[in-house]
Amino acid sequence: MIALLGAAACQDKDINLASRVILSQTEDLEIEAENVPTLDVAVISDGDWVVVTPEWISANPRYGSGDGMIQFNFDDNYVLGSEGNLEMGSDREATVSVECASGATSFLVKQAGDPMKGNVYVPVTAVKDGGVYLLVAVNAEGALVAARAISGNYGYLYVDETMGTEEKISMPTEDNGFLFTAVDGGWTIQQKVDNRYLYQTGSHNSFNVSNTRREDGDDVWTVSFDADGYATVTNVFVGKWMQYSQSYKSYGSYPTAQDSGVLPRLYEKVENQ
Repeated sequence: MIALLGAAACQDKDINLASRVILSQTEDLEIEAENVPTLDVAVISDGDWVVVTPEWISANPRYGSGDGMIQFNFDDNYVLGSEGNLEMGSDREATVSVECASGATSFLVKQAGDPMKGNVYVPVTAVKDGGVYLLVAVNAEGALVAARAISGNYGYLYVDETMGTEEKISMPTEDNGFLFTAVDGGWTIQQKVDNRYLYQTGSHNSFNVSNTRREDGDDVWTVSFDADGYATVTNVFVGKWMQYSQSYKSYGSYPTAQDSGVLPRLYEKVENQ
């Protein structure tokens, strides 16, 4: 049975006490925001154990001894809104633990929430020192896509789809953010996920990334906005500007306007969403 459950847990260092708990659920559990079915978790134990959960997860029984079954129920992810009405909350997660004499066996529960809460962004028409922004454009299908960080030492900025409308979008994480810092002649742009600087050199229309500032200034960019809020982000060193290519589905920095090129808009995270 232990092999079937496939999970090891706590065991007392003193063999005379020998309390232990083995659970059939040890992997992270991802659940929907509402109408989550009951979860039955098998327990193997040679001693006493107790279940510890957050308020939105109930367990029956809460404690026991020896082998058994625990039934977990999950509340719908609703919170009290500012006007006293119930509304769906943001994503949440918590650890469920079954504790014994020497420690605990646990698993993480991740519950979905309102995608328009949490990492919510709105468009801006100015850049501030220390601001973190998404580079967002419209792809060929009409969806809003945000540039994502380059993982290697160079390349184009590929994209992830966003949720929402042009007035307000949402992302599952903050990993698509770019940090703008004021320097002589313009701005540096760093990938927020790893703090590396974007720069351009040579004849390529792709980007390079560096862990440190560049001595020759090829990591300096200027930013201007047109009347509709679209941004022209230009590399001072090579004179090329960022455009999302609807054909190649990525951002490059080009010396001329591209046939399928789209200027980005900059989006800033709204706090307390």
